[in-house]
Amino acid sequence: FPTALAPSMGLNVYFVYIIARHAGYNWQSALGAVLCTGILFSLLVVFKLHRKIIKAIPHTLIIGIIIGMGLLIALVGLQNMHIIVHQPQSWFKLGSPEWLPTLLFLLGIAIIFVLHYFKVLGSILISIVLITVISLILGVSKFHGAISLPPSIKPTLFAFNLRSSLSFTGLGIICAFFIAGLFDFSGVTIGVLKQTDIPQHHDYQPRFAKALLSNGITTFLCGCFGSSGTTTYVENSTGIHAGGRTGLTAIIISILFLLVLFFAPLTKTIPTCATAPPLIFIGYHMAKHIREINWPDLTDVIPTLAIIAIIPLATSVADGAGAGFIAYIILKLITKKTKEINPTLIIFGVIFSIYFMGTQL
Repeated sequence: FPTALAPSMGLNVYFVYIIARHAGYNWQSALGAVLCTGILFSLLVVFKLHRKIIKAIPHTLIIGIIIGMGLLIALVGLQNMHIIVHQPQSWFKLGSPEWLPTLLFLLGIAIIFVLHYFKVLGSILISIVLITVISLILGVSKFHGAISLPPSIKPTLFAFNLRSSLSFTGLGIICAFFIAGLFDFSGVTIGVLKQTDIPQHHDYQPRFAKALLSNGITTFLCGCFGSSGTTTYVENSTGIHAGGRTGLTAIIISILFLLVLFFAPLTKTIPTCATAPPLIFIGYHMAKHIREINWPDLTDVIPTLAIIAIIPLATSVADGAGAGFIAYIILKLITKKTKEINPTLIIFGVIFSIYFMGTQL
């Protein structure tokens, strides 16, 4: 697949939340839970249970996940520019962005859309380079140097504590990591690949299994190196839009990230007004799938809209998917459309119900 894995920002929140709220459960124990989660992902593939997951998710819910992800991506772009800011009393409100970076942000959006209209390959990369150069000239961005050594990983390397991870409390935390990680990975991967013809290929399921196994292995390694578990990033959509269709895309991404470790100062030179426009553009592309919603059927529409609303507001694909799954099952049962409910989906609905109740404890 043309998708790269990296530590999940959503799981980072779970990681910190666990450390902050569970007395006596330190970050070393949380790393042990991450390591165990990686093993569970791998076992899922070994016993071929992943196939049931793919078949269990209705098309309308997948569409909801894609659109929700698109809105989340666009929201991140607007937040990065301080055009929209978070406010506890009202979720979000208009911010007070600086006028020059905002103008460059709008110019970046215009460049991408114009180049895309004329079918120029690499429109996103061209926009980032042009806006960065203009920002340097106008003094919006500063040159921070080029090369530096990456920090040492010694403080967190093999620092996990498996004994406390396998306690009663630890098992609950492993389940939370597993559910959030599984549906973050599955939802984002399916949503991102929906923009290609890959899901129609005869070898899609075996390739999905390999991708899930890769996620399991990397999550296991995250526990060893000192990080939260990995997932597929929605930003992979930018590579797919640029033409990425094979695993070579992921390999190139990995090599570039490895190189970036030594060029961290150079990446700081790229201003937010150059990186935010691609997020708006990708959000637009993913939100276009709204026309595929089965609007005449409210039992499809309501769960789909729940997913679309909750993913950006909760900044979690897993939370949005869970709400949609539960709503879908309830509405189909009420309207006696039980044939449209996959038994595996019911299991996920129960798991998500327990998961949501657990987050309130």
